Amino acid sequence: MQSVEHLLTQTWKVREVSRLTDAPLSWLKISMQREFPVADGLGGGGSQGKHHLFTFRNVMEFALARALTVQGMSPKIAFQAAAKVAYFTTRERGSVQRESGFPFPASKGVTVLAAVNSMDATDFPQVTTADRLQVFRGGADAVTLVNVSKVFRDVCERIGADPSAVLQEAYSDHPRPLPDPAAT
Repeated sequence: MQSVEHLLTQTWKVREVSRLTDAPLSWLKISMQREFPVADGLGGGGSQGKHHLFTFRNVMEFALARALTVQGMSPKIAFQAAAKVAYFTTRERGSVQRESGFPFPASKGVTVLAAVNSMDATDFPQVTTADRLQVFRGGADAVTLVNVSKVFRDVCERIGADPSAVLQEAYSDHPRPLPDPAAT
């Protein structure tokens, strides 16, 4: 079984990311050339013979963006929406409810990413549980939903990690309090 720490420190080359995300290698390369991914923490690359090294959160960004583009969303907006899951926590009432790169704990239900194909949508993207989704609050005509819990499960299984065990370990001390900014 892979620990969360190992999962978060492991890296993969682009060909492996293609397999883990079930996205064509050409789509990954074109997306990177067009600088769509946020790719926070992406290592390596930049010159001939040096491979980019992708973290787990990078893999989740690509997997979620791929799921959105398959549904017709523009790649640029899809990567912006996917980054909200991959690189940002969900905070509520002074505590972290969802860790970056992960769905909410299984006890909270199915995690969804709701996004609209517009750069000026103020209420989107949303990362929430299916029962708390407020889709049309922002007046969007159409919304694309991605089941983050399933994408996470698929990525973990392709890596060879047990998604339930990973979530259980990741959320063993949740919800965790936000750090006190005055303490630094």
